[in-house]
Amino acid sequence: MIQNTLPKATYFTSKKRVSCWALFFLLSACSITAVRPAQEMSNMEVSIRAAKEVNADVLAPELYRIAVERGQQARKEYRFKNFMQAKALANEARSYAEKAEFESIRNGGKREALPQDPLSEPSYPPEPIVPSTAPDSASPTKSGPSSGNQTIPSGTPDDSSGILMQTPAPTPAKRK
Repeated sequence: MIQNTLPKATYFTSKKRVSCWALFFLLSACSITAVRPAQEMSNMEVSIRAAKEVNADVLAPELYRIAVERGQQARKEYRFKNFMQAKALANEARSYAEKAEFESIRNGGKREALPQDPLSEPSYPPEPIVPSTAPDSASPTKSGPSSGNQTIPSGTPDDSSGILMQTPAPTPAKRK
């Protein structure tokens, strides 16, 4: 009688191992294909805001309304994790918002304020740089820990020289 070289327990363990690997790859494949359309959602929001800025809700109401409705649908699908539908709706809303913005500008809409170029020259003069004054060599400084004559600025200016008056630091009480 010829016996199987693998024990029965090892045979079942290898089957379980293969099925676990297959399940792992199946689940990971699902998570790889479901990418969140964060960039498309952001582009949609910016396009709708830009259309609103040029009064597209008044000058191109149909296109603007469709853009806003598709944007709301895209947000709803995104919340329900239907990322493919959310991406398609976001792209559609962005397209309608851009059309509404263009139509609004063609009908006389103007931007309220152009965005400032961050690389352009500032509109205000730069603040002057005030050189810091070096401390005078005559002013008292902190002494080492062995000396009890430490001085701390009190914060009140001397009337005659305009220099802060120095007061002696309190000495710590000695314990017996």
